[in-house]
Amino acid sequence: MKRKNKKDKFETLFNDEGKFIRWPAQLKYQTMVINYLHSILEGDKEFTENEINQFIKSNICFYDHVTVRKNMVGIKALIKIDDGRAYYKNNDYKRLYL
Repeated sequence: MKRKNKKDKFETLFNDEGKFIRWPAQLKYQTMVINYLHSILEGDKEFTENEINQFIKSNICFYDHVTVRKNMVGIKALIKIDDGRAYYKNNDYKRLYL
C-alpha cells in the first residue's frame, strides 16, 4: 500500500475550482492552508474585517471563515489592530512548515 505524502494530502483539501473544501483537523495542514492564503493575499494594504472575511470566503467552500481568520491572526499571518477595525498582511510572517 502506497502512503500519501504531505503534498498529496494537502491537495485533497481543494475542490476543482481551487477552493478549500474543509478546515483540516491536523495543525500541519491548517498551517499549510494559512501559508497558502497568506501568499495570495494582497500586501501593503489595510483591510476591514469584512474585506478579510470576503477574501477568505472566496477561497473556501465551507462555512467557517471565522475559524480561518482567527487562526491567521493567531499564527501572525495577519495583524489585527487592537480595536478590530483594521487588518494587515504581516509581510514579516515566517511561514511555518510542520
